[in-house]
Amino acid sequence: MRQENATEHEPNASEESLLTVRGLKKHYAITSGVLSRETGRVRAVDGIDFELRRGETLGLVGESGCGKSTVARTVVSLEAPTEGRIRFRERSVASLSKRETKRYRRQVQMVFQNPASSFDPRMTIGESIAEPMVTHGLTDDERLEERITTLLELVGLAEAKRERYPHELSGGEKQRAALARALSLNPDLLVLDEPVSALDVSVQAEILALIERLQDAFDLSILLISHDMSVVHQLCDRVVVMYLGEAVEVGRTESLFADPKHPYTKALLDTVPRPDPHHRNEMVELTGDVPDPASPPSGCRFHTRCPKVVPPEGWSLTQSAWNAVFSLRVALRDSDFGLTSVRERVADGSGDDGTETVSETDLRSEIRREYGIPSTLDQRSAEEMVSNAIGAAIDGNVDAAAELLGERFSTVCETEHPKRRSVDGRDVGCHLYEEDEDETNSEADGEC
Repeated sequence: MRQENATEHEPNASEESLLTVRGLKKHYAITSGVLSRETGRVRAVDGIDFELRRGETLGLVGESGCGKSTVARTVVSLEAPTEGRIRFRERSVASLSKRETKRYRRQVQMVFQNPASSFDPRMTIGESIAEPMVTHGLTDDERLEERITTLLELVGLAEAKRERYPHELSGGEKQRAALARALSLNPDLLVLDEPVSALDVSVQAEILALIERLQDAFDLSILLISHDMSVVHQLCDRVVVMYLGEAVEVGRTESLFADPKHPYTKALLDTVPRPDPHHRNEMVELTGDVPDPASPPSGCRFHTRCPKVVPPEGWSLTQSAWNAVFSLRVALRDSDFGLTSVRERVADGSGDDGTETVSETDLRSEIRREYGIPSTLDQRSAEEMVSNAIGAAIDGNVDAAAELLGERFSTVCETEHPKRRSVDGRDVGCHLYEEDEDETNSEADGEC
């Protein structure tokens, strides 16, 4: 339920939290061999904290593979957490008895991304809506029929739809039926996993409006999982931005959208169309793929794609020049540097049929062009190091090239995990704000 005039802050002791998640981790073992020996772990969720208050809508947002759907499945007990605590109404979910767990599952309901796959094709819509009520002890046929009729009306489905089978309904109608089924047990918390991503744009608007009406009618708390920032902006009071299993920024929707603090949050917001013609010049474009959660990068997990990586001490050139050099360094370090493709591009550009006659000068120019490195860096020591590294890479000594750049161009972003800190009332995990904190501390020390 969007609270437009709410002040910027996180939940505190004076506000009743319905759901509290602390240090949540969900890892999946990677096994091999006849004995299924564990060889590694996929860190789908790797230590996330958040709270959800009564009547609030909290959004978990991020690219595919960031772990947000795994969080949802763990909250509703479809997955067991590897580590961490989930508390509902101040009770630890892990400590609930069998009877209490059944009650918890009645109070926390989930609507899945693909409505078609969440229904039994052999059951009518009416039977599907009735199933959870029957499972939880409502066996009076007359009361069941009345309840189904009421739920169908609430979600905007005609009475006749109860006798239809899932394949006879449109995508939007199936999602309405899924909402009716989730509400059949009068839950306190509704977990919505990408509730409109599989629907046409026109139908999306109808379902989002329906969700808002249902939240008002049932006084629901909602945990919304989405990759669509426009959906999050419409529905959510607060937002948790996730990247590779971790929360990188948490804050109120309006302030987060107006002034994102984490570079990843800004990049996500730049995917939302805006009418401002000046906005295009300020856009941050995400490049590269999300790293493998089985082997996440060291330090800040976003550093391999971040446009704001903190430069090394002594760097006197622009941020864009540093980004370019760092991109080359990451490619060399992670074995993503392809000299063969560089040679082929240079040969194609010259009209040569082979690669034997490609000059080193042309290769150097193409490498700089590909990574956006200026033809000459104005900082002499930096230019010498980059030139030597490119030369080593051309000679086939990629490891030596990576080591050269690694010695000179290391950054805190790849060596230290950023701490979550409060920035303008938001929790942000980014090394950019450690510099501000250090400056503030230095000024305070000077005053003393």
